[in-house]
Amino acid sequence: MIFYFLLTALASEFPVTPQDKNVIKLYGGIQKLELAQNQTKRIMEYPDMQKSIQISILSDDPFITQNCRTYDQDVEVSEFKSHSQLIVGYQFKGFESDDDVFNQIRFIRGQDINDPKYFSDHPMAIGMIRSQIGFIVITTNHHLYLLDIQKDNSPRGFSVIDLQNQDFSQLRQGVETEVPKIFFNHPYVYILYSNEIIYGQVTNTSNITLSALTFIQYEKLKDVKSLKVFHGHLFLASGRYGVEVYRFLEDGTLKYVTQLLPKIQNQIDVIDVAISQIQNQTYVFLLDTYNGVDTYEIDKRTDLMSFIQSSFDTINIKRASSIDVYGRVMMVVQSNQLFSTITEIQLYIERGFWVNVQTHYQDGFVNSVQINSEFAILLSRNAHRVIYHSLYKDFDPFKDPQLDEKSWYNDVEWFNRDNYLIIPQLQYLHVYETGKYQLYQNNTYVEYQNNNSFLIALTTHQIAVMPFIFIKPYVECTIPSTAQEGKTYKFNITYQSQLCPEKTNQSLPVLSICQKSEQFNVKIVPNLREAYQTKSFYITILIVSIVLLIVVIFTARVCWRKYQLRKQKVELERQSLSKRGYDTDRNNESISGI
Repeated sequence: MIFYFLLTALASEFPVTPQDKNVIKLYGGIQKLELAQNQTKRIMEYPDMQKSIQISILSDDPFITQNCRTYDQDVEVSEFKSHSQLIVGYQFKGFESDDDVFNQIRFIRGQDINDPKYFSDHPMAIGMIRSQIGFIVITTNHHLYLLDIQKDNSPRGFSVIDLQNQDFSQLRQGVETEVPKIFFNHPYVYILYSNEIIYGQVTNTSNITLSALTFIQYEKLKDVKSLKVFHGHLFLASGRYGVEVYRFLEDGTLKYVTQLLPKIQNQIDVIDVAISQIQNQTYVFLLDTYNGVDTYEIDKRTDLMSFIQSSFDTINIKRASSIDVYGRVMMVVQSNQLFSTITEIQLYIERGFWVNVQTHYQDGFVNSVQINSEFAILLSRNAHRVIYHSLYKDFDPFKDPQLDEKSWYNDVEWFNRDNYLIIPQLQYLHVYETGKYQLYQNNTYVEYQNNNSFLIALTTHQIAVMPFIFIKPYVECTIPSTAQEGKTYKFNITYQSQLCPEKTNQSLPVLSICQKSEQFNVKIVPNLREAYQTKSFYITILIVSIVLLIVVIFTARVCWRKYQLRKQKVELERQSLSKRGYDTDRNNESISGI
């Protein structure tokens, strides 16, 4: 009992002090390079670095370093316009370029958005989920598409094969316009509305037969705000009912398991749920609008999953709208009509506390956040911000400045356009990074290898497969022509990284940063390329001169030969006239007869 109260008392935000923050200083040694004048070279690359922070360059000649550039890691994502394909309705014409999208981040929906007839006459894609044989897309006019996406050699990079197109409008109860929630648990797909659940089995023959699911708690469906599927169980964030947990049965039906409620139950509204594994323990996180984030532990030691409310204290972030957790990284979104605030937290549940890492901001409304191994995407409607996580605010020189209503109305230019991913009218997004993935099938996980990194995005009318790559940090220098040949210049390069092996020995890795220094001795050598180019230039001039001389000699010989032939002809004619009695005077140019 004493231990319980002690752990509860410690289960709070960690009070970070200057003594807790640690800079791990490392020395990389001395390296020697030879460079020539006007030569550009990456003198240093960091292929294993996750994220560099403030690479600095010093030299014994400041003029030399003026021609050096540093590049932090970046995520380069292919353009949506050139990697998308129309799948339903008409081509979206709202934005002709990324500039149009970026200039309208505060995009307001049209007046027809709530008109049921508008959706039936102009069908739009509103949900997508992955199955074992392809992607399933549903539309506003109650159609289900089973699509197979295959890589090809076209400029788009992929093709979409329509495996099935099924109209399930006859199963739909009610005519009101509603955006349902779609989820999949092998081998069944489910479409959840506020008053019914439609489901069907996905077979390997690309056939889905939909029907209405027998569900005895239909009155609770209208309160479902979000959901998660994990290990054969369905977690429904159901507002005043907390999180309702159901188990999938073999025939696709659902069986009620339990109800997860926040610790403070005076007034609750659970609007989102997240699941994450930290070390060997799996946790469920409940986001309550009124109270914040509460935690449950999942006990998987038995065949039936059970839940234990954690002694971890409530994370007091009120009026939040969305949550996502990846490992220890948690992000909680608070949005209004002007801007959104995203609180990033590192969880140390096994030690009874968390660390408030930093706060991110985005102009406009953020629907949700998706965290991946190295970065996170703040999902909006048209322009989606890409940010890096796990970097403590005091180590981040480019952290977002404080944004409030006053600064927002004063048009503070705090955001960087390069950090935005442009996908207009986004409905669904999933990131597939290079590595191993697991699919839950037949009560077990099936592992597969993904060899390429890409995004799958669904908009109201299009689907896109957008490859992306990580450009690792590097330092690039151009040696000026004024650099003295034969002289050696010293470069001292210092960089910081949020990821290095030495951090694993720290008690709180998120409060540590690695600072590594390396020295480069760069000797200026003759520019062999320029010398080669100069030599080639002189050789070319010599060859051209010889050719011209040959042409002149040949032309002179031809002209001289023509002159000799003409002279010989004239002499023969003179001699002929003389024989005939004509007197030819060569000097007076006259001929007199007898």
